[in-house]
Amino acid sequence: MSAPGPPRAVAAPATVVKVCGARTREDLRVLAGAGVDLAGVWCGVPGGHADLRPDVAAELLAATAPEPVLVTLRGEGLLDLVRRTGARRVQLHGHQPPNLVRGLVRAGVSVIKVLHLRGGRCLQEGLVPAYLRAGVSAFLLDAADGDRLGSTGTSADPALVAGVAARLGAPFLLAGGITPADRGRFSEVVAHPGFLGVDVDTAARDARGALSAARVAALVRGWAGARP
Repeated sequence: MSAPGPPRAVAAPATVVKVCGARTREDLRVLAGAGVDLAGVWCGVPGGHADLRPDVAAELLAATAPEPVLVTLRGEGLLDLVRRTGARRVQLHGHQPPNLVRGLVRAGVSVIKVLHLRGGRCLQEGLVPAYLRAGVSAFLLDAADGDRLGSTGTSADPALVAGVAARLGAPFLLAGGITPADRGRFSEVVAHPGFLGVDVDTAARDARGALSAARVAALVRGWAGARP
């Protein structure tokens, strides 16, 4: 019998990179060219810098690369908004109840529910079991800044994120002031078996607030590295 060969290397799972706030087809081309996996399309985000009308959002949500995600604060009228835009994947900011999540899942929509971190705690942690029963696909842990939810540029505390992640029992994405250099700072979070990847807005933009191909590429290099 021949001697066994060297152990085969097993590739670590690729880190998902999601960039939020795509406003045009050109934005989607920039993200796809940099290797971004998911593109956040805002609709129903009052006062948001990338909030779109439903008809404009529908055009972007029909794209295939990167995979688009409807990002919204909407509660009332959410099912109608999903029908109007044709969204297949939805990211819920705000305080939408689990029964609304259940309605989306029954309609065939994949749901990412954002959990907000503020004041050393997760504001919606008590609802996590109910969200899981309702069919949430994944959570997103994001730093809240006062009453502002999402795209705050405020960095999450790595120890707080790690503690919440340990209690989730579900896959999750990380957001909150994420930069290309942050992977080492969040090493404990990245090592968690439920960690899927990162969601970025501010660090993907130039001084004018436009998506920057160079900055997006740096994010992909910093977090995803060389993918299989």
